[in-house]
Amino acid sequence: MLIRSEVTQPDASAWSAVVEVRGVVFAASFVANRLTCRLVPYRHPPRYPKWYLEHVRRWAETRLALLPEAWMLAHTELYGGVGPGKVAPAGTSSTSANSVDKG
Repeated sequence: MLIRSEVTQPDASAWSAVVEVRGVVFAASFVANRLTCRLVPYRHPPRYPKWYLEHVRRWAETRLALLPEAWMLAHTELYGGVGPGKVAPAGTSSTSANSVDKG
C-alpha cells in the first residue's frame, strides 16, 4: 500500500488520506466522528477485490488510534459527539444526528 497523502487538520476538524492499493486509489476521511473509506472518483472505475477496501479501513482505524488524545477530544467537542467521560442522554444515539424523537 502506498500512502499518497495524509492530512491531519491542526484545529481537529478532520483527518484525511489518499492511499493506493495495487494501483487502485482510495480516499479515507474522519469527519464528524465518522470514518469514511471509498474509491476515489474515476472516469471508468476499476474492479477490485473487496479486501482492498477492508485493508484501507483497517489501516485508517489504526492511524486514527495513533492520533493524540487531545486531538480526538477536540474533534469530539467540535462535532458534539459522545466522548470519553460523557454519557449520551437516554434514548439517543451518537451516530444518528438527524434522528427525531417522536415521543
